Amino acid sequence: MMYSSLADVVQQSAVATMALPRDTLPSLAPAFRETREIARRLLEEAGQEAGSAALLREAAHELLKLDMLLGPVPESQLCADYVRTKLGLRHRGSALLLLELLARPGVPRRARDLAPLVCTKSVNTSSVKVFVHELRGVVARFGIEDAIGLKVREGYYLAEEAAPKIMALLH
Repeated sequence: MMYSSLADVVQQSAVATMALPRDTLPSLAPAFRETREIARRLLEEAGQEAGSAALLREAAHELLKLDMLLGPVPESQLCADYVRTKLGLRHRGSALLLLELLARPGVPRRARDLAPLVCTKSVNTSSVKVFVHELRGVVARFGIEDAIGLKVREGYYLAEEAAPKIMALLH
């Protein structure tokens, strides 16, 4: 039950982050808030909401345990994990790629520029191609064709008409 509350908080954070205006959001990859900040917000909400206070406190304690075991987890990773779960993606890098492309629909991004932002293990352009391939397949399964395009010598981009459809999938 704790995970549903945590999922709600992460979903609200992910959707709010993705709903920010493009000009105020240079990149979704950097950490906005770390695990401790999210736990602090949960504890504040627990003080305000009597009905779900125990659940919110439990979620905050789980986040603090995660922080102690693994170190700080950036909010972007939590958002990526939410997107990954919601769309059924295999790789976290595919979710990070989608978040990056959603930040600026229609604007091409080179694979070598995307690699440091979306690769979680070894940074290389081959991994970006794998993530693009997976993302294209998953999005196509939801009926959104040609969502991710490639402009020669410019890079990958998210079709502007596909952005609202993908956002609807994430809500």
